[in-house]
Amino acid sequence: MSGLVRSLSRPRVPSLPGWPTLRRRLIVLCLVLAALAAGYLLWLRDSSLVAVENVTVNGAEQNPEVENTLHAAGLEQTTLHVDVAELRKAVAGDPAVRSLSARPDFPRGLTIEVDLRAPVGYLKDAGVFVAGDGVVLDDGAARRASVPAIGVEGPAGLGGGEVQGEALEAARVLGAAPTPLLATIERASVDPELGVLVELQGGLELRFGDPGEADLKWRAAAAVLAQPSFEGAAYLDLSVPDRPVAGGVEEASETTEGVESAAAETATEEGVAAAEPPVPEVVEPAPVAPEVAPDPAASGTVAPLE
Repeated sequence: MSGLVRSLSRPRVPSLPGWPTLRRRLIVLCLVLAALAAGYLLWLRDSSLVAVENVTVNGAEQNPEVENTLHAAGLEQTTLHVDVAELRKAVAGDPAVRSLSARPDFPRGLTIEVDLRAPVGYLKDAGVFVAGDGVVLDDGAARRASVPAIGVEGPAGLGGGEVQGEALEAARVLGAAPTPLLATIERASVDPELGVLVELQGGLELRFGDPGEADLKWRAAAAVLAQPSFEGAAYLDLSVPDRPVAGGVEEASETTEGVESAAAETATEEGVAAAEPPVPEVVEPAPVAPEVAPDPAASGTVAPLE
């Protein structure tokens, strides 16, 4: 009797299923998961239940053709299956599109971000607009007044839809120009000795040398041009961005001080210690015969900065 009582009071431990039973259950579970995944891949993610109905295209406002093309292509997508490769394929024939990305706005939206190339120069001889990286954007178009002309000697090398040689050097410099200054540029060219030359409205010539560090050289130019005392110079040499040099200056003192101050500010912004500039040397014009009219270009000062 006591043995029966002990057996009834003892808790029963459930027995675990054997390995064959457990293996069958795992196989069934894997098959169910595979079927659900296949249903998602083959039906749900491409079904009309998650089809895109609202497309937002950012960055292509200046190019309605690209904007409309991407809008139409976006409506073919779903929020569970955004195919960026298909979007890129839709605008692959337009060189103005540098890159794009897309993100779904569940449940029915899609946002497309576009990075467009902007025309920075116009090659008159070839009749094309070019971007800052040398990519040709438009063939046979008339120059717009807001786009500077690029004047280079010899062929521009338009192979593969890109300019080369001197045209590419000029395009790289123009592509680095700040937007406010880009609107003041008349033309760009390349001199064998002075490098890339940019002529601003009013006749001031910016001498960049090679196109390297073009962004820093433009910052130095902007700092100098912002000085109220800077006037009367024929050119501004920016080949060394932290030491801009004004040439052909009519009034040496005020203009020189403005260039020195701007150079010091630019060097400080870039983390370069600005040395104390020396007193600029004023170059007197050479004497001329009384019967010969003096050439204004021969009279000027060069204001170097240390």
